[in-house]
Order: sequence, then C-alpha cells, then structure tokens
Amino acid sequence: MSATHSRILVAAVAIGVLVTSSAVPAQAAHESGDYGVLGGRGRILLTVETETFPVLCDASVIGNGSTVPGPQFSAPAGQVARYRYENVPADNYSVTVLCNDATTDTALNSAGQAQITVSPANPFLDLLDNFLIAVGLGDLASDQTLR
Repeated sequence: MSATHSRILVAAVAIGVLVTSSAVPAQAAHESGDYGVLGGRGRILLTVETETFPVLCDASVIGNGSTVPGPQFSAPAGQVARYRYENVPADNYSVTVLCNDATTDTALNSAGQAQITVSPANPFLDLLDNFLIAVGLGDLASDQTLR
C-alpha cells in the first residue's frame, strides 16, 4: 500500500471517529427482558431481548401524523431479536412497542414508548460505517443502527 493510500485510509477513519451521530438509544425495562429503540441516519432499529420465554412484538412508529409500517417480529427465549426499519424520512418519531408471551398469547404488563430522532440519510457516512464494520471496527461506526 502506498503512502498516499495509507494517508487516505487514516483520514477516512479519523473522519468516521470525529463525526457524531444522532442515534441515541431509548430503552425501557420489559417484563420478559429488555428492548431498545435507536434512531439513526434514515433508519430505526428495534431490539428485544428475552429472558425465560419467547415474545411476539408489534411496534407502532409514528412521525408527523404518518405511520411507518413494519411487521410483527419475535424473539426466542433467551435470545435477542432485531428489526431495522430502512429508508425512514428524517423526523421525530414516537415508537410504541407492545409484546405478548408467544407461548400463551398473553399481553405483558409493560409496554414502552420512546421518542427518537431520525436524521437524514447520508450514503457517504453509511459507506464509511459499513467499511469499519467489515474490518472489525464496528464500535467506531457513527450510526448505531448499523452495528
């Protein structure tokens, strides 16, 4: 690798480290485990972690009076399930997560609501983040919804 290529790579990594992201986690305690909601660049990431029994969850994502559609998703017992909404317009969103015990179809007592911000998509930063993730430096990615 030439010295010029090395300098470009170092500069690209430095830019990625210096760029800040608006992806701020919103987390709430959940009876069957924990779930989190992250807003990123044109994306929303929902994460559900279960403890002792599987759950089936629905999420309602509303921003500026419009609803972002998404499927029902499940998390097996003792595992983590993730669902990523892609191509989400930049806006402030209210996200409500409702989960049922998948074995009994019983609604769980706790549901959560989070307020998140989705920033505009940025293909250049996504390319840089995906490169960092591919080379094992995912912790340096500026958009947490890609991790």
